[in-house]
Amino acid sequence: MDTFDESKLKEELIDDEGKVPYAYQDSLGYWTIGIGHLIDRRLKGGLSDDTIHYIFKEDLTEKIKDLDANLSWWRNLDPVRQRAMINLCFNLGINKLLGFPNFLSHLESGNYKEAKQHLLDSKWATQVQKSRVDRITEQIEYGV
Repeated sequence: MDTFDESKLKEELIDDEGKVPYAYQDSLGYWTIGIGHLIDRRLKGGLSDDTIHYIFKEDLTEKIKDLDANLSWWRNLDPVRQRAMINLCFNLGINKLLGFPNFLSHLESGNYKEAKQHLLDSKWATQVQKSRVDRITEQIEYGV
């Protein structure tokens, strides 16, 4: 049995299904992403664990690059505070995170208690689960 040409199939499927980098509803209203990948749970669609972990690694690399490009000092933080910064970048995105200049200034200068307070006083603290707010602000203030 001959093997099929995977690159030709991919090209044909892109023509047929499209190549969409975001979730969209197909012609029948089912949620889909990429090259016809069904993610609509009504039809038992979704992502495999391998795909989820792959996307996470891609996102993690992107967030670290964003922080490096915009806040070079963040690498001087201890590992716990670096983790908090990456978490904030996941949650807010780099542009919104940069919209916290007082928090960032205090964090950069080592005024961790003040940095924590600026996060707690922000709208972010009312929009995110309390457990996340508590964990991140404790990481910021105490480095643990």
